[in-house]
Amino acid sequence: MIAKPSKEKFDIIFADPPFDFSIEQYQAIIQNLLTNQWLKEEGILVIEHASALNLTSLTNNNFILETRKYGSVSFSFYFS
Repeated sequence: MIAKPSKEKFDIIFADPPFDFSIEQYQAIIQNLLTNQWLKEEGILVIEHASALNLTSLTNNNFILETRKYGSVSFSFYFS
């Protein structure tokens, strides 16, 4: 997790947590970024994860999810 708040907002945030993270841990990453407003309006959050893990349940009204699979690795894109 990101321990130190940033006063900056970012156009693109790339998260590459350990592959053994649970759905709840991925949700915590997203919630942390939203709560702290680190992603600029119209920004993109990219999360790398194991393809076996389905992150579609983590979408909400703020994001549209697109996932691209590359073998055992997937990238989920959240567009604000």
